[in-house]
This record gives sequence, structure tokens and C-alpha cells, in this order.
Amino acid sequence: MCTLLKPLSVRQELLGKTITIFTPQDFQRIFHTTGSKAKYFLETYTQSGLFLRLKKGLYTLQGDLPPEEEIANLLYRPSYVSFEYALSTYNILLEMAYSVTSATTQPTRTFQVGERTFSYFTI
Repeated sequence: MCTLLKPLSVRQELLGKTITIFTPQDFQRIFHTTGSKAKYFLETYTQSGLFLRLKKGLYTLQGDLPPEEEIANLLYRPSYVSFEYALSTYNILLEMAYSVTSATTQPTRTFQVGERTFSYFTI
């Protein structure tokens, strides 16, 4: 692609390739641009609302959010959706889970993405 990136064409390209969550390095590879231009573009258009920053170095399109389960699995690796969220999803737990809970071998962490909380517990 060209070095002059336009927000609409970037959005269409990402949707066309069904890329829902990406890093600045992924962005750089997809659009054949330098690392500094990719970071600048992502920072600029995150502020204007085209992208949503999930955490440092992880982005998604603001209007086309991937499923919560996909975000949970990529936000903190290795992990898998479990506990209250999984039980609630399959109607085993009658209460709705307020956060997406996952199990991990890493230290316990919590992330806030927009209005949603993603909690990771060490097993």
C-alpha cells in the first residue's frame, strides 16, 4: 500500500482481511509502512476515535469490536475464559457475570477496556 494512509481505506482494509485485534508491528506489516509512521497513525486515530487501545501495543477498530472472549484471550497470554463468565455464558450460573474472568499461569491481573473489566486469575 502507499505511505500516505487514509483512515477510511485503513478501516476497509482491516475489515476486508478480517483483522480484529492487531499490534503496531502487524499494522506496519499490513500497510508496508515504517514503525514510526505506524505508531503515529495509531496514536492519532486512537485519539480521534477510529481505534480503541486495548492495552499498550494492542488495538482494535472502535466501531467493530471483536467478541469479548477473543479480547480476553489476546489481552493477557496464556489464558482461557473460565470461572463465572463461562458458567454464565452457558446458563449454568443464573447471575450475569460483570467481568470476563479467565484462568492464566501468569500473575493475577485486571484490565479495563472501555466499560468492560477483564480479570485474570492464577491457577
